[in-house]
Amino acid sequence: ALCALEQNQAILEKIGGPKTHVMHLEKFMGKIMVQSSRTAGLCHVMSSLFGYADSEFYLHPVPESFFGMSFGRANRNFPNVILAGVMSKIGKTILCPGADYKLSEGETFIVIAEDETALTPSIDDTPVPEVAGYPRELALDVVREKTVLQPDNILIVGWNRELLP
Repeated sequence: ALCALEQNQAILEKIGGPKTHVMHLEKFMGKIMVQSSRTAGLCHVMSSLFGYADSEFYLHPVPESFFGMSFGRANRNFPNVILAGVMSKIGKTILCPGADYKLSEGETFIVIAEDETALTPSIDDTPVPEVAGYPRELALDVVREKTVLQPDNILIVGWNRELLP
């Protein structure tokens, strides 16, 4: 739940029960602002994940044929998405569960995909080549130049008591 007023936290936690995580809007936005100023590209990542222009989060039931399969193997069968984690049938969220995590009945994948049409698993049994332990083929032929970051001056207009304690 997203809480704008700190005084409402106890009410939201009581209504939501033990599975509810209450986030304060001011604290969250303050931390994102500070981290974005320190980490190059974080704004772009946040915009891509939480905006509607690029990939989005989806929940997709684990197919029956995947029960007992490892998370790493399941990841190879979804070539057009990123499996970010699993939600158990009791609602426990496991992000990046590890390649040898065994999938079971009633679980749901947490997926990052461009749209819902990408959520179809591959039926091709051709093994995907592994590169340096990663299940997907990496673009190794692209050489990235090292980016030298220059110091910036950042002015934050307005006041948020959560920004600086």
